[in-house]
Amino acid sequence: GGLLAEKISGRKELEPLLVPAGQVRAELRAELDYLGVSYGITAALHRFWRRSDFKCVYVRQTSSDLTGEHTCICIRQLKGGEEEEE
Repeated sequence: GGLLAEKISGRKELEPLLVPAGQVRAELRAELDYLGVSYGITAALHRFWRRSDFKCVYVRQTSSDLTGEHTCICIRQLKGGEEEEE
């Protein structure tokens, strides 16, 4: 037994980690706390997302070899910051 004898296999019934917002099941939408976006940062795109209340949480320090742009990840809080009491 033990870890050396363990056989690892993929699970077939897992949902993807990231999906388009329109494909999120209705019962899960009420559970969403944040919405996120990732893009190659330009002044115009940064201004657009900032005006849409998205906050920048990450900017890649080196540019993409493919596009020459720096990757930016922004999130927008969907719910209030307080924990709900039951």
